[in-house]
Amino acid sequence: MKPVHRLSASTALVALLSAAPALADVTPQQVWTDFQTYFQDFGYTVAGNVNDTGSSVTVSGLTLTMTAPDNKGGAQVTMDPLVLTARGDGGVDIVMPTQIPMSFQSMADGEDKVDAALLLTQSGMVMTATGNPGAMVYSYNAAQMTMTLQNLTVNDQAMPPENAAATFTLTGLSGTSESTTGAARSFVQSGKADGLTYDVKFVDPEEGGSGQFTGSMQALQFQGNSALPGQMDPNAMAKAVRDGFALTGNFTYGGGSMSFQGTDQGDTVAGKSSSQGGALSIAMSADGLGYQINSTGAQLELQTPDLPFPISMSMAEAGLNLKMPLLSGDGEQDVALGIKLADFQMAEMLWNMFDPGTVLPRDPATIVVDVSGKVKMFMDLLDETAMQQAEEQGTAPGELNALNVNALNVKLVGAELTGTGAFTFDNTDKVTFGGMPRPAGEANLTLSGGNGLLDKLVQMGLVRQEDAGGVRMMVSMFAVPGQGEDVLNSKIEINDQGHIMANGMRIQ
Repeated sequence: MKPVHRLSASTALVALLSAAPALADVTPQQVWTDFQTYFQDFGYTVAGNVNDTGSSVTVSGLTLTMTAPDNKGGAQVTMDPLVLTARGDGGVDIVMPTQIPMSFQSMADGEDKVDAALLLTQSGMVMTATGNPGAMVYSYNAAQMTMTLQNLTVNDQAMPPENAAATFTLTGLSGTSESTTGAARSFVQSGKADGLTYDVKFVDPEEGGSGQFTGSMQALQFQGNSALPGQMDPNAMAKAVRDGFALTGNFTYGGGSMSFQGTDQGDTVAGKSSSQGGALSIAMSADGLGYQINSTGAQLELQTPDLPFPISMSMAEAGLNLKMPLLSGDGEQDVALGIKLADFQMAEMLWNMFDPGTVLPRDPATIVVDVSGKVKMFMDLLDETAMQQAEEQGTAPGELNALNVNALNVKLVGAELTGTGAFTFDNTDKVTFGGMPRPAGEANLTLSGGNGLLDKLVQMGLVRQEDAGGVRMMVSMFAVPGQGEDVLNSKIEINDQGHIMANGMRIQ
């Protein structure tokens, strides 16, 4: 079973446990109906024994069950009991059990058979529902919520607790979730937690390797919107997205730290990391899938058996941006990739290993890459069967029609490379460039400090003088002097005939 299926039970449950008072009245019966519809829209079967007294609804033995296609896995959640009680002011109190067992199974072809049992425990939970049947609003507060791995079986082999353990704990939770029904069900959610702690350890029974991760995060916040088409089948996500499934989510944290240790064939690697904060954003709809990840003030210390001293490094900012289409279509769709590593620094001891004479400048290094483009998709990336057939047949799921280099900046050891570019691709001509679509466009590059860096590498003995001369001769074929000392410019063009030119001179 794929991760999106395994996670949907906990995602749906946390979303339900996520809500602001409204003016209209709501009854326990309406809340129970909304509860059932919500999970059924996620593809779950809802079962339980209902006792309706009018002023309250108690559901004993409540189970939520989902089965993956071809019985290749499933998920179950048990809440016993769920109690919904009218407050007398138009709202409903929701009382869930302090312990909620969950289980997940995965038996996908070609993958390990996995069976996991989890236990969600909560304390100090206060949850209410207000609003009306078409616009239900949930609000909650909880002192603590903990998810613990109870049992893990891999290929019918039970893992002892010392070989597989995981605990995640949230404290000081509060949030709101507004559910609006119509042709599709929509949600507007927000939540926060004072902190998160986690402790994960594992041992590979076959290879003998092991690992442990312990850490914490502070000042967590979440905001998100989602839309679910009626009776959505999570095992057919391509159809669900075409029918209107969409979500956006923004997660931030104020800081965090982690310590880790791992062993492999007798060697041990240990370390710790921290950051001053970060953010994660995700968007998924018929327009495509997008991720944005960012962290600030990151630090890392690492101890390896290959070095007699610990390695330390830091980075002011790290970021990743990704956008890609999910569905096939006749028109072009957007793609994008961005990477940012700003002000990376290493400890002096690490520098001294390969530059004991302090020849190279040790200024912070920065790498920025920002590219975007246009593609045409021939198949749905969410269609697992079609993607598997394409892989077996060696068929590409789409084609690249355009690529833009919006920004390129590589700055390190005294040199800096910057550039931009824009190219289109003729997919009807895969002869001119040996099997790849023929590009047309230009790229403009500037290298500052390149000759100075080459001189320093010769001084350090890393590059021979005669090799440096060959490098300079080759560079002169593609670059011309720019403004300022030790600055080279290069304009690379590819025309419609497939001719390649450097600074106006044809080189191919």
